This record gives sequence, C-alpha cells and structure tokens, in this order.
Amino acid sequence: MKTTPFQHQLETWEETRDLESFAVLWSMGTGKTKRTIDTACGLHEQGKVSGLLVVAPNGVHRNWVDKELPTHAWSDYKAFAFESRRARTRGHQKGLAEAMSHDGLAVLTIGYEAFITQAGKS
Repeated sequence: MKTTPFQHQLETWEETRDLESFAVLWSMGTGKTKRTIDTACGLHEQGKVSGLLVVAPNGVHRNWVDKELPTHAWSDYKAFAFESRRARTRGHQKGLAEAMSHDGLAVLTIGYEAFITQAGKS
C-alpha cells in the first residue's frame, strides 16, 4: 500500500482482500475511499480487475481524481472524472477514451446526477 492504513482499514483488508465481493458500510470520514482504492489496486495487481467505477456526489467524484487517487493508488492507473455537461466535447471524449483504454487500472468517476443522464448511461 502506498499510504499506511488505520487499524480498522488493515483488519478489513486482511479479512476481505481475497473475496469476490463485499461491502464497506462505514460512516463518513472513516476511510472508505482509501479502503476502496487499496482494494482496486490489490485486485488489479492480481489481474482480477481492469477498472473501477466510482459513483459519488457531484464534486466528490472529482476529488477522487484530483486528490484521493494520487494520494493512495499504488497501481498504474489513469483516471477520468465524467461531466455530463461536457460529454459531447472533443476534449472530454478524448480524455474518457484515454482513461478507458489505459493498460493499467482504468478509473471512471461520475456524479450521481450525471449517472442518470443519457450521456452518463452511454
């Protein structure tokens, strides 16, 4: 791991890292983001996943790309924050395509509201 986990994060990592699925239902501010990034990186390093989709409140989804992934990710990754209002622009489409075709871990973040739009669904 790139950053040192808190004890509760380490314990759940050890308990769940080999599971096909599980849920992290912790309260706000308890380290769910780091835990999720560590899980995605671990699964990617094992060849079990090639991508991560993050659906979060507007603004928070950008924080994953700008702050959280650079801080915690330990796999080669390319991340993109989807913005429905810019979805038809050439630059946005290019950035999305680059992230999704990345050979490492491809990370797409999207806000709740954009996730339900036609552009977001596409």
